[in-house]
Parts: sequence; structure tokens; C-alpha cells
Amino acid sequence: MELATRKQTLNDILKDFHDIEEMLIESGGELTPDIEQLLDQNAVDLDSKLDGYASFIDYLKGQVEYLKNVEAQFKDHRQTVENAIRRMKSRVLYALKATGNEKHKTAMHSYSIKLSESWKVDEDRLDQEQKGDLVADGLAEFVFKPSITGLKNAYKGAPIPDWVDVTVNESVQIR
Repeated sequence: MELATRKQTLNDILKDFHDIEEMLIESGGELTPDIEQLLDQNAVDLDSKLDGYASFIDYLKGQVEYLKNVEAQFKDHRQTVENAIRRMKSRVLYALKATGNEKHKTAMHSYSIKLSESWKVDEDRLDQEQKGDLVADGLAEFVFKPSITGLKNAYKGAPIPDWVDVTVNESVQIR
């Protein structure tokens, strides 16, 4: 049985491992010098590949941090530009009002003062029945967001309620 040569993928290395396992079975369990050499090489290949993955994971973690930083900078930049637009529009509104013009036309643009309403519900002035009616009428939605951390702390060492689904996940820790 011929094993793959260098420049192997992780799947290639795992396939080689299973091929070596098959060789061991075919030899009746006898660990021949050839099989032992193949096992040693496979172990070296696996170590090298895993270390390569770990190095690339570290690189990608750095990329994530960099992108988060850039994302935050662009968000700040966008907010600054949006604020500048609001301030300029406010100055245009002030100029129109100060000159007594509800409408003004230039060679490039037309300006007019527009009235709009901004609504906000004061939830403190609503009772539970009113809130329920608004939800039932499709004018509000009930948002339920349990605290997973709070639940974990509250039920630590105690029986977990049947309305909580716990999934055990496997992950690898690289140090």
C-alpha cells in the first residue's frame, strides 16, 4: 500500500493514518519496522499540519481584531459625517427661517421647510392590559430575552428546568 507524499492536506494525513491502521490489521497486528516508520512519519506530518493550523488561526485572530478596529473607525467616521449633514441641514433651516422664506430656489436646488411628527411611546404610562392590547392589535411586539448567564448562575449545581435545552459542544483549546 502506497502512502501519499509531502504537501498533504489534513485529510491526506488522516487517510494515511487509516491506511497504516489497515496495514497493521493485514499484518496480524505485528508492528513491523516499516509500519513503525510510517507511524512515526504520520505523527510528524500530523504535528506539523496541526501547528500550521494553529499558526494560521493566530493570524486570523489578528485579522479579526484588525477588522473590528477598522469597523469601529469607519462607524465613527460615518457617524461624524452623518452629524455634519444634520448640522448643515440645521443651518440651512435656520437661514430659511431667519430670512422668512419657507421656500427658496437657487440655480441648482430648491429648498423648503417641511414639518414632520416624531412619536414616542412612554411605556411607564401604559398598564399591562394596554400593552397586551397593543401586542394583540399588531401595534407592538413582546420581546422576551432571557439572560443565559443569569440562568447558568441561578441553576448551577441544581436541576435544570425542562424548558432549558443544554447542548454540549466540543472545541479545541490551543495554547
